[in-house]
Amino acid sequence: MKKQHPVISRLRFLGYAEAFSWVVLIVAMCFKYIWHLPAMVTYTGWFHGVLFLLYGVHLVLAQQLLRWTFSKLLLGGVSAFLPFGTLWFDKYITPSEAV
Repeated sequence: MKKQHPVISRLRFLGYAEAFSWVVLIVAMCFKYIWHLPAMVTYTGWFHGVLFLLYGVHLVLAQQLLRWTFSKLLLGGVSAFLPFGTLWFDKYITPSEAV
């Protein structure tokens, strides 16, 4: 089994982390609107935003370093806007993108 490029490994990790942060953000929204604790969304929203930005940066790095097509970059970018879309995009990151 070939080792993946470090950018791809980080991109996949960030994709899973970003998807998990959706869950945390949805739970925090329940805290905000049901139990009136708006601080929960403040902190989890910030964390989710940082993960989203890191995912976007790594998408661009992957596109440049591994010569992905623009359509693959666009697909990855659109998937980041959808809840759990990064998990769906993960299947388009193929094993052929190894070191």
